[in-house]
Amino acid sequence: MSPSLPEVRPLFEEFPPPTESAWLDAARAELGGKPIEEKLGRRQLDGIPVRPIYVRDAESAVPHLGSRPGAAPYVRGTRADAGPWAVRIDVEDVRPAAATAHVASELAGGATEIALVPDEATRAELDPADARSAGRVGSGGVSLASRADLAAIVAPLDPTKHALVVGTGPAPLALAALAIASLNARGAALDGLTIAADPLGALAATGGSHVELDAAYAELAALARWAGAKAPRLKVAIASGAPYHDAGAAVDQELGLTIAAAVEYLRALVDRGVAAADAARRIGLSFPVGTRMFLEAAKLRAARLVWGQVLAAYACEEAAAALTIHAGTSRRCETQFDPWVNMIRGTVEAFAAVVGGADSVSVAPYDHALRPSDGHSQRVARNTHVLLRDESHLAKVHDPAGGSYFVESLTDTLARARGACCRRSRRPVGSRRRSRVARRRRWWVPAAPSGAPRRASGSSR
Repeated sequence: MSPSLPEVRPLFEEFPPPTESAWLDAARAELGGKPIEEKLGRRQLDGIPVRPIYVRDAESAVPHLGSRPGAAPYVRGTRADAGPWAVRIDVEDVRPAAATAHVASELAGGATEIALVPDEATRAELDPADARSAGRVGSGGVSLASRADLAAIVAPLDPTKHALVVGTGPAPLALAALAIASLNARGAALDGLTIAADPLGALAATGGSHVELDAAYAELAALARWAGAKAPRLKVAIASGAPYHDAGAAVDQELGLTIAAAVEYLRALVDRGVAAADAARRIGLSFPVGTRMFLEAAKLRAARLVWGQVLAAYACEEAAAALTIHAGTSRRCETQFDPWVNMIRGTVEAFAAVVGGADSVSVAPYDHALRPSDGHSQRVARNTHVLLRDESHLAKVHDPAGGSYFVESLTDTLARARGACCRRSRRPVGSRRRSRVARRRRWWVPAAPSGAPRRASGSSR
């Protein structure tokens, strides 16, 4: 049960405490008697009505309002103390040699987390010499054809200080093995390694897959079982909202689709013998963050609430719901014309990500949509973190949005909307790819299970 809110005492005894009704009366007087709802309450954020004012009494029914940082439902973050977020850099250089130089430069400039984005050929598990790789080597990322390629790229990393995120295609096992072998060869622990497999996200982004989802899920489960014995902190699946965000999804749609994908991975692991609590610890979320600061911050906070509801349905202990969330600036919001404007947009988006409680944040260089980024734009992107962390001191404040009745109300509204959609859905029939894709498009939160998850009433496999 969340602790009750503390009593509010007036700052000055000479003045009566303000009330919502008094504010409304004063606002009507200023508007000449015109309806407040017509003048101040018509604005919406992705279909969510915005009221003219948010006050304590009206929001006191929000269930999580009295929650604490580092405690369930983790809407205020998974840590009990304030601290900096991880500065993530996405490495998309075409050739491993260029990627190695890029990694060394970013780490020297203050990055703490490196995310490798593989090219199309690597994601499809094709050798560069394969005829089917024509036009796909170096497309959309770095070519990782061998252990030597990956080992060279990660050579500048200090595993005791830096984290490594390895993106994969629908089937994660091959790239995961390369990453693990590369780190083991250096005698490094795997605590800072994340395998960012997202089979449903890849399918949504490209419309196809070189493997069936059942095969991809089998690899996820094998990797999760291995991690349970050898790498307790290793994550094997990161459900990303980028495919849906980049396609134009509204915030609530993006949140629901991303959570639905994460639930599908959870269910796939549980169905293949991984304990629900351990499966939950192997899954993380990643979201693009747009320029609507308050709504985007609330999106990240609502994701933690909904994920907690999912794990409660699986009867997991509260600690298993301590979700890891990455947030990156939105590529949908970038412009090729006058790209310097992207510096402002990226700063607002990164601010929203930090306020929303992201564990790691990536800021795209301002010229990312225009050309291969140069050293200047990469330095500006890194310095955005410095501006927010060291000059704005956001790392010294735990959950800066906590207690803002507007943000708390948006958080609760988004969480309730996604939960309602989840409960109305049913699991589609069949196990072939078409049914799996249909399942991806539905919201689903399992009913409270006993052991294994139960299907919603009236649903069938």
